[in-house]
Amino acid sequence: MDWGVVLTVVAVVAVAFVLVMIIAMLIGTIRSTRRNAKPGRKENWSHTKDKEFLPWEDDDR
Repeated sequence: MDWGVVLTVVAVVAVAFVLVMIIAMLIGTIRSTRRNAKPGRKENWSHTKDKEFLPWEDDDR
């Protein structure tokens, strides 16, 4: 095989991997934002709800 062919195949595989990762992140984001809107579903942990919680404070033990 020629080095140009090898580099092209590697580049195509790398681009495909990056696109799959971006699509997976988008799907995960959409699912996590819509999950709380459905009735009967458990809410996800929220930074706004638990912003006062600091697990490393001594008075919480």
